[in-house]
Amino acid sequence: MQKKSAITFDRIAFAKKSFLKVMNLVSIVSAILALLTACIGHDSHPYAWSLIALAGIFVISLALNYSGKIVISKYLIPWTTTVWITYMCLAFGSQLGIQNYLVIALVALTIFARSKAYRLFSILTIIGLTVCINIYQRFNPPIFPLPAAIDFLFVLNVVTPLGIITLICWNVLSDATNAQALIEKQKEELLESNHFKDKVLSIIGHDMRAPFNSAKGLLLLLEREALEKDEKEKIFTEIHADIDLSLQTLDNILNWASQGYYGTVMNAKINKKQLDISKLVAKTIKSFSHLAKQKNVELINAIEPSNLVWGDLEQVSFVLRNLTSNALKFSHTGQQVTFAISHDSSEKLVISISDEGQGMTQEMVSSLFKINSRFSKEGTAKEKGSGLGLIFCKEFAFNNNGDLWIESRPDQGTTAYFALQR
Repeated sequence: MQKKSAITFDRIAFAKKSFLKVMNLVSIVSAILALLTACIGHDSHPYAWSLIALAGIFVISLALNYSGKIVISKYLIPWTTTVWITYMCLAFGSQLGIQNYLVIALVALTIFARSKAYRLFSILTIIGLTVCINIYQRFNPPIFPLPAAIDFLFVLNVVTPLGIITLICWNVLSDATNAQALIEKQKEELLESNHFKDKVLSIIGHDMRAPFNSAKGLLLLLEREALEKDEKEKIFTEIHADIDLSLQTLDNILNWASQGYYGTVMNAKINKKQLDISKLVAKTIKSFSHLAKQKNVELINAIEPSNLVWGDLEQVSFVLRNLTSNALKFSHTGQQVTFAISHDSSEKLVISISDEGQGMTQEMVSSLFKINSRFSKEGTAKEKGSGLGLIFCKEFAFNNNGDLWIESRPDQGTTAYFALQR
């Protein structure tokens, strides 16, 4: 199974981020333009001071955004600039073209308003103001004297709103495209997640029902009480094997699922710390000593102490247990299983678990980590498996910024490699 990315999409967070980015950009550009325009029209003091006041509004907006008070900024900028535009249109008439800025307020309120009622109210208010301002300008002269560079300022006040509107729309459309890509990615991951869940459920249904059905049939044979002692011992052995397989499958699933390592929650619950691999391997060997003794297989820890890695204790232990179980499962009597390390790079330490057993073909190795074509093979003592252990091991290796791979040849043994951060 492939490692899942931690991509999620929160529409509220996206809208907040998009608004913040656009408003910061617009505020910076508008504040600079306002100050430059104030310098150009400085011969009309009322005009110059009005532009300086506008620059102050945008500076306050930036301060609110960076202090986290985005809600205040969201309402402050559109409405204060609307009041400022209304004032400028009444004070300086239509010859400066300031009324064009009402379009910016209309676009901003339309795009970023979350409530339909608020959006409708904003649109109607801006349209109403525009009509009233045009009527007023037609029948009333400017209150204050106009700057000398009136023609240049008119062109600037026509071009600038168009530029700012283009900037707003470009950013919103760009963010919307990115959001759509995130949604599609999340959709794919959700489908993959559901597919994986269905496969796991089918595995549970098949691999756990089969041993219980087998054990039930064997118990029915025992109830007849017509079996020889050797036959009874054989049946008891088979029942134990079926129960062990069910418990192993259940333990793998519970260990994988109980920690909640799934989707974005998975990364939050990984508790990495410094681990001594030699000690963990020694502990693993001790837990398998009884099984190794039964099969007469020697477990050799060739890892020197103080080989330290970063990893989640539960996950790393899970991987070591499963790899050790597999090595024992496919080892013949009198063989050895060896634990060793190599240094993949200055950042990674590779733990290897090698057996001298049955081995596998390359086709078998390729199917080990595929849930759709999972591979399960009987051990040298007829041990059974679900094929789930290695799939979960692979995921746990990715969780710990590591990797896991298998090298094997038929009748020449198998080596499992587990890389972790040094």
